[in-house]
Amino acid sequence: MVVSESTLAALVATMVKLSPGFAGALVALMMMPSTATRGERLTAFLGGLTAALFIGPALVEWAGIISPRLDAGVGFACGVFGMAVVSEITAAIRTLKIGDIARNWLKRRTGDAS
Repeated sequence: MVVSESTLAALVATMVKLSPGFAGALVALMMMPSTATRGERLTAFLGGLTAALFIGPALVEWAGIISPRLDAGVGFACGVFGMAVVSEITAAIRTLKIGDIARNWLKRRTGDAS
């Protein structure tokens, strides 16, 4: 498989653009409680990275930021705080037992008595 030079350049540019968000999510990962499972850590990390990927550029555009350094800082912050938000949502779901509530609602809705 031969990769064109323009495809490789686009891939490198994307990786460079994601690196501040990746670093932010990685920093936040170190602050997670030791009781967090690997699945919770992975979910929170991917949530932080996703926030940096989608929310970061939207904030940069909305704020009219043209500085590459400020752009990277926003990506880093979105990675850190996005991961924290996902981590808290996961904890709330576990605490509120939303899975059990949804399961019981579906059982009542479908008439499943098991």
